[in-house]
Amino acid sequence: MKKVLLISFLILGFSFTANSQNKYQGEVQIGYNFGVKDFDPDYANLSFINGIRFNKNLFAGIGVGLNTYSIFESGVDKEYALPIFINAKAYLPVSPQTDFFASLDCGYWFGISSNLKEVGGLMLTPSVGVCFDLGKSYGLNLSLGYNHQNWSADGPVSVNTGAIGIKVGFSF
Repeated sequence: MKKVLLISFLILGFSFTANSQNKYQGEVQIGYNFGVKDFDPDYANLSFINGIRFNKNLFAGIGVGLNTYSIFESGVDKEYALPIFINAKAYLPVSPQTDFFASLDCGYWFGISSNLKEVGGLMLTPSVGVCFDLGKSYGLNLSLGYNHQNWSADGPVSVNTGAIGIKVGFSF
């Protein structure tokens, strides 16, 4: 029992120390991705990222989003997917109000509409961008990246797609 209490107090102490040094950062992004090859779909996306800004140069968080595809000729207007990912950003301050950043999203996406129900796959999105300080911990982010997605369903067939994406984000 003493060991459990000691470990609990140590973990609690470390978490308070971590909270005093780290700062919550949230981000909302909206973007559009342009398929690179003939089969690669164009799609819009909306993402929410929550994480910790460890210092002025490093951020890590977890994100969830919604992708909207218009790729099927089956009479269905839209198809939807839910990406869940880890996001890491490295910032390079270039002025008091402007930072360049490199970002990496790594995760998995799940089809959530009728034609994509059985489909999902790994995703990887490296990007670069700029963040403009809007004051009081708010920022406007503009980024350009490449989104790689693996499309697989039950069975041996797997397809990889790529898209060039632009995003506008608001961080808080």
